[in-house]
Amino acid sequence: MIAKQTSRLTALLSLRVTPLTPFSVIWNNKHLLRRLVSQEVQSRYRGSLLGVVWSVLVPLSQLLVFTFIFTSVIPSRWGSNSGNVGEFSLNLFVGLIVYGLFSEALGRAPMLLLENPSYLKKVVFPVELLGVSALILALVNALISLVILLVFQFASTGAISVTVIALPLVIIPFVLLLCGLIWFLCATGVYVRDLRYAIGPILSLFMFLSPVFYPASSLPSEFAWIFALNPLVPAIEQVRAIVLYGQWPTMRSILEMWTIGLISIWLGYLWFSGTRRGFADVV
Repeated sequence: MIAKQTSRLTALLSLRVTPLTPFSVIWNNKHLLRRLVSQEVQSRYRGSLLGVVWSVLVPLSQLLVFTFIFTSVIPSRWGSNSGNVGEFSLNLFVGLIVYGLFSEALGRAPMLLLENPSYLKKVVFPVELLGVSALILALVNALISLVILLVFQFASTGAISVTVIALPLVIIPFVLLLCGLIWFLCATGVYVRDLRYAIGPILSLFMFLSPVFYPASSLPSEFAWIFALNPLVPAIEQVRAIVLYGQWPTMRSILEMWTIGLISIWLGYLWFSGTRRGFADVV
């Protein structure tokens, strides 16, 4: 056992991975990735009467349920406002969109490779694309929800801020962060099967430790360190500021998000590449 762990560590340290390697792997296999995403969509909605319409109905139903709960059952207000239901719903929907992307992307990651053992037997198949395809599908669902959000905002306020053009500056680094985390969870889940049971409670904890149902400013100062360690916080707060309040992201926030995203995808790929040699043996 010690010898195997040592050999894996040696393999990890001996890898020649440049900062551009994760992107080149995805780009060079873009046609295969497109097929994987297509197969994922077909398998997800096979036998469903409404098909992809569920991508619209699910976020809408979540919005209606949570809005009802937090405005009628447990009366809440957003920050210092007067309890405006429309404003609360829009702020809540932003949090649900970002968290939904986070949860959907990471929720299946520990089991993703174990659910596709046939790909692990193929030496030349780029199995890291399995995680990327799952991420793309989650991203598409999030973008659909984002369009619904913009429609709701236009219906409520009669306008959409021009700052929405800055959304890619925030969403792309968040996607890079998720890609790195997916690769880490995929690889680790092959060896640590308990991870599949732990990921659900962990994701639920992140929902309540993130400013989904409340503004970040309402958190007591003694718990500010929790938000500082939570990767969901800057994404949710920046999307809210851009879409709902017409605020441009600061250069500092952009640099921080891009730095974290690039480090995440590089380290995630490095971990995945260093551990993949034992996938077929374990499965």
